[in-house]
Amino acid sequence: MKKLALLSALLLFACSKNKDQPAALVTNPLRTCHRAEPIAPDTRTEACKIRLVSPAPCDEIDLTSGNTVRVIWENEGTGCRTPYFAYIGGNPISRDDQGNLLNVEKFQIPASHGVVDGTKGEVGLRAIDLRDLTSTDGTFEWVIEDSDGAHPVSQILKVKR
Repeated sequence: MKKLALLSALLLFACSKNKDQPAALVTNPLRTCHRAEPIAPDTRTEACKIRLVSPAPCDEIDLTSGNTVRVIWENEGTGCRTPYFAYIGGNPISRDDQGNLLNVEKFQIPASHGVVDGTKGEVGLRAIDLRDLTSTDGTFEWVIEDSDGAHPVSQILKVKR
């Protein structure tokens, strides 16, 4: 429960530098790309060392006009346990009286939803996936977690939607 509360702040966002989606990714670093406290601190283990590949920290993704961008991650350990979960949080993220995170969505990523196994994953993200989140400055935080709760530190993205 505690790990869920720590994590419940992120989801997937995405994009790949793949030629299939060149207009969806703008490598345009934000002036302030890091928050004082990331929503999800690093909880990786020796067996599961998830690395967020794309989009890179501070990238801007374009989800306008029906664009779908890809979120890609890899595992640098011996294997993570599926299913994976994606968390995404708007800005600001706050907590209710019980400590639950607000302005955060959690999504289970089934193997049928993309290319997913114990060593890597790739899924698409659309503007509709963010419909219940708000952001005062267009930034969001995202992270991928395995079923045992291992995840890297969350990353910030700028999103056009």
